[in-house]
Parts: sequence; structure tokens; C-alpha cells
Amino acid sequence: MNSMTRGIKNAFRNPLRTFAVVIILAIGIGLSLSMLVAQQAIGDRITQLSANLGSSITVNPAGARGFEGGGETLTSASIAKIKAVDHVSSVSSSLSLRLRNSSDTASAQGPGGSTQTNTGTTSLNSAIDAGTLGRRNSGTDTETGTVQRAFSLPVTAVGVSAGVDESGNALTLTSGRNITEADSGANVAVVGSGLATKNSLNVGSTFTAYDKTFTVIGIFNASNTFTNGQMYIPLLTAQTLSAQTDQYSSIIAKVDSLENVDATVASLKSVLGATADVTSSQQNAQTAIDSLTSVRNVSLIGFFASLIAAGVIIFLIMLVVVRERRREIGVLKAIGAGNGSILRQFMVEALVLIVLGSAVGVGVAYTASGPIAQSLVSSNTSNTSTSQTNTTGRRGFGGAGLGNVQNSQDLVGKVATSIGLPVLLEGLGAALLIAIIGSAIPAWMTAKVRPAEVMRGE
Repeated sequence: MNSMTRGIKNAFRNPLRTFAVVIILAIGIGLSLSMLVAQQAIGDRITQLSANLGSSITVNPAGARGFEGGGETLTSASIAKIKAVDHVSSVSSSLSLRLRNSSDTASAQGPGGSTQTNTGTTSLNSAIDAGTLGRRNSGTDTETGTVQRAFSLPVTAVGVSAGVDESGNALTLTSGRNITEADSGANVAVVGSGLATKNSLNVGSTFTAYDKTFTVIGIFNASNTFTNGQMYIPLLTAQTLSAQTDQYSSIIAKVDSLENVDATVASLKSVLGATADVTSSQQNAQTAIDSLTSVRNVSLIGFFASLIAAGVIIFLIMLVVVRERRREIGVLKAIGAGNGSILRQFMVEALVLIVLGSAVGVGVAYTASGPIAQSLVSSNTSNTSTSQTNTTGRRGFGGAGLGNVQNSQDLVGKVATSIGLPVLLEGLGAALLIAIIGSAIPAWMTAKVRPAEVMRGE
């Protein structure tokens, strides 16, 4: 019987111990793989934030935010000026509309009960309850004891270019598909999960807006209540139905690198003049990126720490196993087995245990990597505030809710993890290396002992 065969058989000599060792190793290897996956996922998220947020510049009509303020609308001429500025890599535009429920006359009224103009109708009900803030902003006097009139919030519909939201970022779909170039001018919509739940909408469902029938082609899930309560429609459709041809409520300019953001902001202010407000999200993005960088470093340290722990476990286990088999080693050496043969036997035994532990550990990592990554991100960003704080379900003077708590976790969003083949091979390769080292040391120490000394000790 050669050394490899003996090593494989010895791995299962004591089934109970083998089971316990495999479980312990599976936890250690699974944790190390989870940390490695988390480290990669957080690194990917940092790259996304740098590209999507840190290098984004928002252009709004001067004096306007959302549905509040004044000023003149942005046009195609504004877009042309923005595209001509150095370091602007791409431009996306949007038009936000406010839709009231066709059966709710109160929602068409603004502060003080004034009638809102430029407001369409829809068969949908708002997913956001008016709450104290919504009723206050509707003009209801909540301090004098006046009975509050019935009021429901309008539904926000945003006309966008193909495949992106009003910030120029891709939507995270839970079902269906996104808006494409082929949908330009069509009556289709991608609705938020909150709005879909409130109105029992699924992909293929229909509703009315501006007295037209719309078909739901997709459902998305964002990181906040306000966005999940709105919907996206093709930009041309929004402009046509609202009679706002060649008008935009917001333009997003993407800059080719973070280093050029400040210079590009200055250039845009110069070419657009007093007609537009130009702002950058670089500071908020940098806060989130700094938090994620810290988390990525922690996860990398956790990977090495858990890997070393697995190595210590296999070292201690093999040390006990080798000492238990000193007599067996002495007999093998007495009948001619060399140090190399004995070393290979115990290394094969350790590798069998590591392979079994790794197989179970991959399942552990698959289950635990997502929650571990999100927990690390949440714990590190929960106390890091951004300057863009909003009440749940609220933006500007619209929306509802009670409270004023939001942090950089909302900017970071959900960190998606996946165990790809490169990460799997990298993690398992490191585990096997640790196993080889951990088993070789005690085996080599014992293999060097003379047979006579072993037999004399027995």
C-alpha cells in the first residue's frame, strides 16, 4: 500500500473525529472565503460609486429643485453646451412629472389649497402616506385644531433616457426589463417596488396616466422609500404627454475622472451662466468611498485572520494525529519507509480533510458572504452622515414621513456579492497552501525520529 492510499484511508480511520474536523475546517474556510468575497464585492462597489456618483455633475434650472422654485427650463441647447465642455464623457437628461389620482381632487391642490398646474392624472395611488409632513405641506393647519382635509400625495413619474434613472445610473430590476431606445415615445413604465405593491402591479399590468394606457415592463428596487414610490417612463413620452417638448428638469453630466470634477463644474458654470445651478456629488461620494475602503481593509484582514486560524487548526490536529501514530511511523521506517513517504502520507491525509472542509466551506460562504458584507458596510456607515439627509419618503418640499434620519449607507446602497471562479480558486488555493504547511511541519518533525527511539518509547 503506497503512501497516498494510506493517507486517504487514514483520513477516515476515526469517522467521528473526521466529521468534527471537517465541520471546524468548513467554518474557518467558509469564513475566510466570505471575507474574500466581501472584499471583492466592496471593491466593485467602490469602483461603481467612483464612476456613478463621484464623477457626476447635476445641472438644474437656476432657482429650482424638484417641483419647487422658479427659473427657466433646460433645453437641447443646454445639453449641447454641456457636451462641448472638456472632460464631459456622457450626458443624460430627465423630466419629472407629478401625477395625481384621477379620483382625488385634493391631491391637485398645493399649499393653502391652491390648484396645481402642469399636473397630470393617473389611476395609481401613491405608495407613500402623506403623514404629518405631507398634510402640513398641503396647506392644512395642524396647530389650530382645524380638521385636516383628505389628502394623498402625487405619484412622481420621471421621463428618462434608455436604461438609466434621473441620476444617469442603471436601475436595479427585480423583474421584467428596463427602458430601451426602442421604447422612445411608447406608453411603457418601469415602476418602483413600493408603487407596484401599493397598486398590485406586475410585469404586464396596465394603468392610466394622462388618459393613456401604460404597460408595466419592469419593476425596480431602490435604496429608499421615495424612489421606490415613483416610476420611470421614456423621456419623449413624458415630454409629449405633458406638452413640454424639448424641456428637461435635470441634466446629469458624467466626468471622465474624479480629478477633473472641480474644473468641469467651473467650466459648466461659465458656459451656462445664470440659467442653471451646477452641483457635484463628489464630497458625498468621497465620504461613502472612504467608509467602504475602511470596510474593504477590514474584510481583507478578516480573510487572512480566518485563513491563519484554519492553518493553526490543521496544524494542531495533525500534531495530535502524528503523535498518536508514533509506533506506526516507527514500524514503517523499520521496514524501509523513507521520510518523504511518511511525510506524503500525512500531507495527503490533511489534504483530504481540507478538501472535505472546503467543499462544505463553499456552501457556508455562499450563504454567509452577502449578510457578512452588508453587515460590515452597515456597521461602518451607520454613523457617517452625508449632507443629503432626507426624511423617509420625502424629497425637498414633497413627500411625507416623520423624522430626519438618513446616512451614507443610503448612498452606498446594497453591496451585491457573488462567488466567482477566480475568487473561489484564489481562496481555496490559499487554504490548500495553509493545509500543506500546517500538516508538513508536525509530520516532518516525527518522520525524522529513529525507529529504535520510537519503539523504545512504546
